[in-house]
Amino acid sequence: MAELRSGGNGPDETPTKLSAHLQTDTFKRHLEAILPAHMGSERFVSVCLRQLSTTPKLLECSLQSVVGGMMEAATLGLEVGTMGECWLIPYGGEAQLQVGVWGFMALAWRSEAIADVQVDVSLKGERFSWQKGTDGFLHHMPAMDRDLNDTDAIEWVYAVVRTLKGGAVFDAFGPAWIERIRGRSKSPNSPAWLDFYAEMAMAKALKKVLRRCPMSRELARAVTLDDQVDANAKQVWDVDTSHLLPANVALDPKTETARKAMSEMGAKPGRTPEPAKAGPQPRPQPEKAGAQGHGLKVEEAERPEEGPKPQDEDAPTEGGDVGW
Repeated sequence: MAELRSGGNGPDETPTKLSAHLQTDTFKRHLEAILPAHMGSERFVSVCLRQLSTTPKLLECSLQSVVGGMMEAATLGLEVGTMGECWLIPYGGEAQLQVGVWGFMALAWRSEAIADVQVDVSLKGERFSWQKGTDGFLHHMPAMDRDLNDTDAIEWVYAVVRTLKGGAVFDAFGPAWIERIRGRSKSPNSPAWLDFYAEMAMAKALKKVLRRCPMSRELARAVTLDDQVDANAKQVWDVDTSHLLPANVALDPKTETARKAMSEMGAKPGRTPEPAKAGPQPRPQPEKAGAQGHGLKVEEAERPEEGPKPQDEDAPTEGGDVGW
């Protein structure tokens, strides 16, 4: 069973059994709370375990980064390491989420503002022409026996996005642009670039075009995560993983202080206090004669005195301006 370090490289840290950690009911319940309707927690965990088995260096990364990346992929509705939607890539002891071209396309197809997405590369010998401007166009006639693994044959990479309102946004980029983007990455010779050069180039081109299109929240988040990878910046997760960490990390003084503060805030009474419990009801009293001999019911007049009513924090004080 794979082991993963929980935090830094200190000698006192206890390794966590990651595969068992991912299959706990606690982790699956949190997954089910953030996964979209078309994804199930069982399959998501299985594809995550498959990536761990194919990328052993992830076991040298911190638990926060691995679990955080998995949960971030879950919020986007992307499967890790499957069909090139996204991967967890180890970088110096930290795992980073890399969104692939099919992940960007999947998120674009789910967007309510995008009608169609096309992305491809043009190889040497293929007919390709394009023009920008008021009468812009892009034409590509692929060859029958094209080989995308021949990276030296790539002349253009392009992406076309059509919106539901009828507009089209497209652009094309040459080999120099691809190599410049590759050179900026943390690992230009990573398996992603070496084994899937055309797909990586298409992902970067599509991301470039999507910036000029209306994007959903998930699509914009995927673009931000990929920007952080390209900029050699540490990714910051939108999901909270403190409740999933092992004891020696979850009980960190800073984490414990924050959790205690939140607990105390939750223990305070809300804006609407609970009503006071009703006391024993008084027995019916006979009618008494008033000072002028008229009969007067005293059921209301002799009701037992009630205690002070709870004050509403938002209620105006006596004599104050109501402020309607």
